[in-house]
Amino acid sequence: MNDFDMFKDYVIDIDDYDKNFLDKDIVEKGAEKYLDKKLIYLDCSRVVDGLRMMQTIGYPYRKEISEYIYCLHNYLEGQEYEWYYQALCDIHASNLAFEQENPPVWYGGKKAKNSFEKKYNKKTKKEPKEKKAKITKEAKIRNSLKLKLLGSSLTDFKLNK
Repeated sequence: MNDFDMFKDYVIDIDDYDKNFLDKDIVEKGAEKYLDKKLIYLDCSRVVDGLRMMQTIGYPYRKEISEYIYCLHNYLEGQEYEWYYQALCDIHASNLAFEQENPPVWYGGKKAKNSFEKKYNKKTKKEPKEKKAKITKEAKIRNSLKLKLLGSSLTDFKLNK
């Protein structure tokens, strides 16, 4: 069989939930139709409403390639396998060539990782302590008397007759 070293940076693990979903989808559509649709999704030169639908730098590209390879390994053999493997190599090579001329774009301005780190760091940083207002001696005495009165109950008081 063919080796997938050229895709090692793009393949991610597929969990059991996703595998079950993929199996149902592939059985329902047929492996060839499923892979034909994946080839369309993997095309990085597609632009819809001014946005590139797929880029090699994103998670969706990794997910699509991983699902494609999963289908190849589990549902195709022989000549069909070879043809779809070559189609994957061709689309990947054309995507990399396309991105040499049209560099990938991070929509939203910054990488998602950096915005996550900023949010995380913002939440975990200690906030500076507020400066306490200076209290006069009279105010301290009043506060301590209030605390003593609040802490004591009515049974502590003795009434003189």
